[in-house]
Amino acid sequence: MSDLSKVKEINVVDDLAYANKHLVNGWILIAVNSVSGSDKPGSSSVSNEYVLGWQDALPAKHVAKENDDTAASKYAPQYDDYVAEKKLAKPKLKNKPKTITIID
Repeated sequence: MSDLSKVKEINVVDDLAYANKHLVNGWILIAVNSVSGSDKPGSSSVSNEYVLGWQDALPAKHVAKENDDTAASKYAPQYDDYVAEKKLAKPKLKNKPKTITIID
């Protein structure tokens, strides 16, 4: 456990991959909280938020959420989820379609 009295800045994020990128860059994990909410009566959702702390000299190293090539972890998948979904939605054909010419 880290000494929380040394924390100079706190950052709360709701995305696991984004939290992992912060951890790789020197942030420490202080807490993981479950957050519940509802957008209409009768429905509810639960999500996680990650409370991160910065202990080194300020300014803290902030990580860009978009367009960041830094891997979250050497154990994390090395692909962008959006690209992976896009590839799954449109599979590549092994053989190109053949052109057919119809002659009357």
